[in-house]
Amino acid sequence: MQEFYRHFLDQPVCDEAAGAVIAIGNFDGVHRGHQVVLKTALEFARSTDRQCFALSFEPHPRTLFNAKSPVFRLTDEVMKGRVLEAFGIDGLLVLEFTRGLAATSAQDFVNTYLLDRAKAAHVVSGFNFHFGKDRVGTPEFL
Repeated sequence: MQEFYRHFLDQPVCDEAAGAVIAIGNFDGVHRGHQVVLKTALEFARSTDRQCFALSFEPHPRTLFNAKSPVFRLTDEVMKGRVLEAFGIDGLLVLEFTRGLAATSAQDFVNTYLLDRAKAAHVVSGFNFHFGKDRVGTPEFL
């Protein structure tokens, strides 16, 4: 079994990690909803002979927007990686959630982070996942 891949998306993934299926979300606790997203991504990845990565955000976006009211987290970043690895995910991609990232358009988010840096072949998200400036990006947009 290969070593669990952990990468910060301030730079593109290595060539060996390119072409993966990406499950995108916060995965704060890997609850049942997260498990459905992960399972869907894993099944697609395995059926197409690809690796499967989770893409998550640090700090949690709500922490940036409401710093005075900390977000309760079931798992920290290290434990999140362990849980994802135990679930069968091949690696964790981490994107630093900043005001600059929050101001990125949905299309620029897809182009810069999912295509140019993560080199994703396919992306899976939950039905209520929103991204990009003013949260205009949706699963249908992806």
